[in-house]
Amino acid sequence: MTRNVVSTGGLTTTSKTGDVVLHLTTVQGSVAMQLPLTAGQPPLVLDTDE
Repeated sequence: MTRNVVSTGGLTTTSKTGDVVLHLTTVQGSVAMQLPLTAGQPPLVLDTDE
């Protein structure tokens, strides 16, 4: 189960276990990077070719 939290800088999701992931977006609103706030988890950079 996840919960979406909308903010001015993008979207944040929280899981049932308390993990928090920041979704950093581009100007167009596409998610460009997912940044976990849990120590030891690497960020996930998403690349699009439009």
